[in-house]
Amino acid sequence: GSKRRRAKITGRERKAMRVLPVVVGAFLVCWTPFFVVHITRALCPACAVPPQLVSAVTWLGYVNSALNPLIYT
Repeated sequence: GSKRRRAKITGRERKAMRVLPVVVGAFLVCWTPFFVVHITRALCPACAVPPQLVSAVTWLGYVNSALNPLIYT
């Protein structure tokens, strides 16, 4: 009973240890461009950032939300 429960918890923890880096990696890949573009716009008003780029990086951030269910299953 107790041994089996410990093994099950260990299995869950092992899965979490595999999933967490993927979740963090996906988050960084999807949201870093968004923040780079918006920080650039804030700090460099003279820099021309095309509206299409702003839209693309915003959608890339949204893609992160779509990836999460796929990553967790």
